[in-house]
Amino acid sequence: MTIEQTTQLIQITFNSLLLGLTSGLILAVLLLRQALLESPGFNAPTEDSRRALRSKRQIQQNQRCLLLFSYSCGMAMISGFCMALRMLVNWQWLIPVSLLVFVMAIVGFW
Repeated sequence: MTIEQTTQLIQITFNSLLLGLTSGLILAVLLLRQALLESPGFNAPTEDSRRALRSKRQIQQNQRCLLLFSYSCGMAMISGFCMALRMLVNWQWLIPVSLLVFVMAIVGFW
């Protein structure tokens, strides 16, 4: 590998790890929010039906976001792993696979 190719691989690996870290932090915030939404103090027994419906919608929306960011974080980590493996083993097909997974992670993040 040339120095330029090595530099590009390192940059792509850092991008994957940065996306994974960002997704992980957002995932932690969403988990905290989910715990607060499901706590007994949040849903008071004197709620009217409109508030109860809004609370259920918030919980469902947060669960969808949790799932999406879990996938995004996982794909970013897989992409970083593929790039790290490519640095060790000279398998050329790992680069397009890693880039494809990275793009899918970015789409999930958006």
